[in-house]
Amino acid sequence: MRYSDIIYFDSGNARGLSTVLFVQGCTNNCAGCHNPQTHSFSGGKEFNREIKDKIIDSVKKPYIKNFILSGGDPLHSYNQEECNNIIKEVKAARQNINIIVYTGYTITEDFIKDNTIVKEILSNVDYIIDGKYDRNLPTEQLDYRGSTNQRAICRKNSNNKNILIDCSKKYFKFPVDSDEENKIVAII
Repeated sequence: MRYSDIIYFDSGNARGLSTVLFVQGCTNNCAGCHNPQTHSFSGGKEFNREIKDKIIDSVKKPYIKNFILSGGDPLHSYNQEECNNIIKEVKAARQNINIIVYTGYTITEDFIKDNTIVKEILSNVDYIIDGKYDRNLPTEQLDYRGSTNQRAICRKNSNNKNILIDCSKKYFKFPVDSDEENKIVAII
């Protein structure tokens, strides 16, 4: 996997301070994309153990509230395995950190059903912002989303199953209230 950038003390992608990893590679090529430099799979820098260790050290700091994977697209097949590995290492290093994944894919049962790596990723993240950015549907009123078609999905564990729930609202809150919209997107 390759990455474009890492921001260790970010305050613009979620509430509270975050460590954000921008992976390289995306085939969505959304018009007006905020990060067009991340589209090429050969751009950026090689993701290696040294970089991973720096990320792990940063998320151990008590004032870091979120670890965010953005891009490019973390759920593109090119990035899935390494993104899965870093998510597991972040969770092992710090259980009480929010893990947020931005993806241009739309999370559906069909997207998940035959992909063990995506299932594992989605079983370990707290929030997913899904859907392609659409510059014709811009918004400055929705937290964490660039266009109104994108959803905020939260993961809840119930009876040893991970349930992905559409928790999109005008204002996306952490943590999500129990009776948000309650539309189940998928059960993993």
